[in-house]
Amino acid sequence: MTGHSRETLNSKLEQIFSAALPLAWVRCDEEDRVIAAVQALCVKLARPLSLWSATRGLRAVSSYETVDPRTTDPNEALEHFCRGEGPAVLVLCDPHPFLPQAVFARRLKELSARLAPEGRSVLVVCPVACPNSDLASQCLNLEIGPPELDEVSKVARALLRHAVLPTMWTEAQTQELCLFARGMQLAQLSNALTVALQQQDRSFAAIVATVQRMRRDSLRAEALLEAIESDTSLDSLGGMQQLKRWLDLRQVALTAAAREAGIDAPKGLLLLGVQGCGKSSMARAIASRWGLPLFRLDVGKLMQSLVGASEANLRRALAQAESMAPCVLWIDELSRSLAGVDGGGDSGTSSRMLGYLLTWLQEHRESVFVVATTNDVQSLPPELLRRGRFDELFFVDLPTKNERAEIALIHLQRRKQMSGSLDLDTFAKNTEGFVGAELEQCVVSAILQAFAESRPLESGDLSAAARALVPLSRLSPESLDALRRWAHGRARWASESQEPRVAL
Repeated sequence: MTGHSRETLNSKLEQIFSAALPLAWVRCDEEDRVIAAVQALCVKLARPLSLWSATRGLRAVSSYETVDPRTTDPNEALEHFCRGEGPAVLVLCDPHPFLPQAVFARRLKELSARLAPEGRSVLVVCPVACPNSDLASQCLNLEIGPPELDEVSKVARALLRHAVLPTMWTEAQTQELCLFARGMQLAQLSNALTVALQQQDRSFAAIVATVQRMRRDSLRAEALLEAIESDTSLDSLGGMQQLKRWLDLRQVALTAAAREAGIDAPKGLLLLGVQGCGKSSMARAIASRWGLPLFRLDVGKLMQSLVGASEANLRRALAQAESMAPCVLWIDELSRSLAGVDGGGDSGTSSRMLGYLLTWLQEHRESVFVVATTNDVQSLPPELLRRGRFDELFFVDLPTKNERAEIALIHLQRRKQMSGSLDLDTFAKNTEGFVGAELEQCVVSAILQAFAESRPLESGDLSAAARALVPLSRLSPESLDALRRWAHGRARWASESQEPRVAL
């Protein structure tokens, strides 16, 4: 049996107790959070609760006294628990290192027949999924995701209640703080708020900034998702007008009025195009335009050698993203991330990860807008491109002449250069085949040349920089033509009035 529901922690635990299930494997990164919920439920149901750990042995929750010093051995703890009568609960904390012992694995498997008639339940609580496939098939497997908003709110309110704040703290500010703290473990949130409330500046803005910084640090330490600061605006990206209009229309679907009208939140888009054409910058700009946090998922970094660990990392990363919704999830270089989906060479790990990602893209209900980018779409499995997983597929081609002039102007203005006397029209004509990154490099080189000679920037500097750079479209025209051929009839063009520039 496997639990994949989106229910709360309490409701998942109630399933175990109401059905009197003898054995459940609960994967969670916050042991104390699960134990507290189990303890509250046991009090509600009047069931005795015992805890076991390798350091403390078996102990009763009411006294936290060790029942028998020999029970630091999990086999002895299980035997002691099985000798009891009537409904009761035993929580085993991190017993998975003992599973290689054949006796311990066997004893856990035999629990069903011995405990079920008595209404006694054993819960294994640890940070990894059950590594024993035979045992996993015998028990209920639950994965507890990040804390729900009400759990976050409870911790935040408890700390704020006793804090000395310089100004009146409003209910709206508390709710906003809890939204900023989504995705953090309760211990992480408690630490972050404790630090924030001890600092000299305890204004609302300063406390939120500290919580956000520590959330980014925790994500970086877990290496599952990376929080990205984005100050890139859509207006700072030249061209791609059709894509920009599409995004502005989808932004309307994020409003409360749209939800009340029954309009589905947008799921995401897949951007394909040559390197340096602005796909990654577009992911940053979407988050900035919509006022949503941006998180980057690098599937390759989730890969581990232990069987099942890579898939578990992916599940945890996507659960984190859902817990921080609404947000933008950026999957960069998707084709490279899913290299090896044919299952060869990695025991099928990539294939299983792809299967889970496909299911999540299709079925996730939280407001997580996925922006996936690739420059090798032909290596992606066809099932990934089916509608329902992404709302739209856009092809970002080489910029047109007008777009090249616009891009150059944006980069000049960003560097505080006077552009009125510059012939950007001629520069745009001379840079056909250049992508945005190459146009930016021309601007950077031209400005540096003028600065080195202690004079204002001139049009000739831009022309000279363009002549010195060989664009990728000339180095590898075959790959560009192949990408255009594939996109024709399959994808929407990001730019206006832009047709495939290759004989089809």
